[in-house]
Amino acid sequence: MGEENVEHIKDVIQKAKRKKTSSVWEHFKEVNLKSGTKTWECLHCHKNYAMISSGSTSHLIRHLGDCLVYKKLIASQKKLNLQPTKSMVDAKLSGPLLVNPNVQYDHARQREAIAHWIMMHEHLFSIVEEEGFIFMMKCCNISYEKISRKTVKNDCVTIYETEKKKLKSTLRDVSKICLTTDLWKSQNQKIEYMVLTGHFIDADWILQKRILSFVHVPPPRRGVDIVDAIFKCLKNWGIESKVFSVSMDNATYNDRCLKDLKVLLSRHVKLVLDGKLFHVRCCAHILNLLVQDGLGRIVTIIEKIRESVKFINYSEARLRTFSQVIQQLKLGGKKLVLDCLTRWNSTYDMLSIAIQFKEVFLRFQDREPSYTYIPEADEWEKVEKVAKLLDVFNVASNIISGSEYPTANLYLVEVEEYLNEPTHKPKDNGHMPFCALEWWKLNSGKYRVLSRMAADILAIPISIVASESTFSAGGRVIDSYRASLHPNTVEALICGGDWLRILHGIRNKPKVEHVPIVIPLLL
Repeated sequence: MGEENVEHIKDVIQKAKRKKTSSVWEHFKEVNLKSGTKTWECLHCHKNYAMISSGSTSHLIRHLGDCLVYKKLIASQKKLNLQPTKSMVDAKLSGPLLVNPNVQYDHARQREAIAHWIMMHEHLFSIVEEEGFIFMMKCCNISYEKISRKTVKNDCVTIYETEKKKLKSTLRDVSKICLTTDLWKSQNQKIEYMVLTGHFIDADWILQKRILSFVHVPPPRRGVDIVDAIFKCLKNWGIESKVFSVSMDNATYNDRCLKDLKVLLSRHVKLVLDGKLFHVRCCAHILNLLVQDGLGRIVTIIEKIRESVKFINYSEARLRTFSQVIQQLKLGGKKLVLDCLTRWNSTYDMLSIAIQFKEVFLRFQDREPSYTYIPEADEWEKVEKVAKLLDVFNVASNIISGSEYPTANLYLVEVEEYLNEPTHKPKDNGHMPFCALEWWKLNSGKYRVLSRMAADILAIPISIVASESTFSAGGRVIDSYRASLHPNTVEALICGGDWLRILHGIRNKPKVEHVPIVIPLLL
C-alpha cells in the first residue's frame, strides 16, 4: 500500500471520528506552530496549550476560568442592552418577564420566556433541542444554557399552574359566569375531549373569555359523564354557584345533558328565573342547519366545482394554463380555494371565487380535453343564487361568533331597524355604533341593580363557535402532536396558551380551513 493511500486512509479515519461535544471546543482551535507541533489556541487571549494524547481537556477548562479576556467578554454579554419598543407584547410584559436595560442575564427568566413562547404559539417541545434554535439563542447571549424538551415541558406545566391560581383569584370577584362547551376528538387517536369556556364581564366592563377546562372524557361518553365532567370542573374552579347560562349546540343529546346539569346546580344555588335562561342554543349551529339544507339542493353542482379545483391543482402545467386564460381575460388576481367538507363557510368561499372564473373554466376546457367537470350554464346560475344567499349567512355567522364584544344584545339592532320602518324614521348612518358595555360603564353608578343584571345578560354568548376559534387545530379535531401527549399536558398547553395570549395581547391565528390554490403568474 502506497504512502499516499496510507495518509488518505488516516484522513478518512480522522474525519469519521465522533464529533467533539464538549463546550470547551467553542473557545479553542487547533494550530500548527513553526516547530511543527500541534497545539490548542485560545480564541480569546490566543495562548497556546498542549494537545494531550488521552484527549483530556481539564487544562483547557482551567484556562477558561482564568482567562481575563474571556471573563471580560462574559461580563459585557451579560448586559442585555435591549431597546424598548411600543409593541403590544412589550406593553403587556410584566413581572418576572420584564426585561430592563443593563440587567444581568438570568437563565431562569429565559426559560420562562421560552415556555411562554411555546405555549402561546403552540410549538413542539423538541424545538428547544434544534441546533438552529440553540445557535440563535447563543447569538443573543453566549451564556445561554441548552435545555431539553423535558425541561421545557415541566416549565410549561408550572406556568399553567401559576396562571391557574391567578385566574382562580380573579373568578372569586365574579358574580355570574356564562359557559360554552363542546366536544373534540383527536386526529389519530379515538380520544375525546370536552372544552369548557367561561365568559364574564369584569369590573371595568370588559368582556372576558377564558378556557377553564380541556379534559379527556373516557368512553362510554354518556350524558351523565359529560355532566359529571362539567360539574367537576366547576367545583375545581369554585364557581358551581355562579353559573348563569350554558351554551351548547342543538343536538338532542345535549338537551338531556343540560337538563341534568340544571337540576344538579339548582341544589347549590337558585338559578335566575328558575333556570329559564340556563340553556342557550347555539345560533351558529342553527344557521349551519339552514345552510346545509340549502347546499343539499345543489350538492351535485358543488361537487363539480370541487373536482374542477382539484383537477386544476393536480399539476403545475394545468395551473399555468388556467393562469394564462385569466391573464388573457384580464381578470383579477384571485386564488382558487378548495373547501373543507365540514365547513360551509369554506364552501361559500370556494363557490364565490369560482363564479368569478366561470368563463375561465369554459376556455380552460378547450385547452384541456380531459377536463369534464365544468358546470352547465343553468348550473352556474343556481350557484350564483345560492352564493348570494350564503353571503348573508356568512356575515351573520361572523357577527354572532364574535368573542370580543357582547352577542346577546345583537337582536336590538334588528329591532331598531324594524321600528324605524313602521314609523318611517330615517336611519342615522352618521352616528357612532352603540356600545352597550361602554354605556353601562358610564351609567352603572346611576343604575346599580340594573347594571348587575345587564352584566350577567351581556356576558351570555349566543354561539359556541367563539370557543372553537381559540384553537388552531382546524375544525373540532386535536392535531397529531397534541394527541400524542398525556391528556393533562394537553389541558395545560391549551388552557395555558389561551391565558398567556390574553396576558400578552396576542390573537391566536386559526389555521386556514380551506386550501388555497395558488395560480402562478406568467412571466
